Amino acid sequence: NGRQIDQDEYDRLWKEYSKMKIVPTNVMNFTPIDAYGKEGNPIESLEKMAALASKFPDKIFFAAAGNPSVKYGQPNILGAKDILVKQNKWPPNLFMIGYYGLKYEGEKYPSGSGAEYYIDTDDLDRMRLPWGTSFATPVAQETIRNYFLRKGINPTPEQVRETLDYYGRNYPIDNVWDSS
Repeated sequence: NGRQIDQDEYDRLWKEYSKMKIVPTNVMNFTPIDAYGKEGNPIESLEKMAALASKFPDKIFFAAAGNPSVKYGQPNILGAKDILVKQNKWPPNLFMIGYYGLKYEGEKYPSGSGAEYYIDTDDLDRMRLPWGTSFATPVAQETIRNYFLRKGINPTPEQVRETLDYYGRNYPIDNVWDSS
C-alpha cells in the first residue's frame, strides 16, 4: 500500500531516533502562552504576518485573529494592528478573521477584538465545525476563493475587501468579555 517500510529502513530510523536526546513526557512542563492574549505579544506575531504578506502583494492572506480562553481572556490585536497601520507596515492583502456568536451571560460576543471579518457561529454550526478562528479563517478564505473562481476573476485585495464588505453581515462588535 506504499505506507510500509522494510526492516533496513526501520533500523535506520530507529538508529536516528536513538541518537536524539528526548525528554520524557513525565518531566516536561509546558505552559502555552496565547500570542494575542493578555500575556502574549500580538505586535510580534502580527508584524511577522504583515511582513510575509507584504513580500507577496499579489497574493491574498487570511489569518486567524485568536481565540478567547478563560486563562488569557479575549484576544485583542486591535492596538497592535493600529501600530502597524500607523507605521505603514499593514498590507492591504492581509485579512484577520474571527468568529462571532460566543454566548456569555446572555450576550453574544466576538472571538476577539481587532479581526476585520467574523464568521457567525451559526454558520460554523451549520458546517459542523467547532467554534475557533482556525476554522473560521478557512471558511472565509474558501468562500472568497469560490466566489471569485465562479466569476473567473483573479481578485485584488481591494476586490476581496469590497466583496466581504458587500456580502458580509454587519454586527455591532461592542461587547467584550474579560476573564479577570
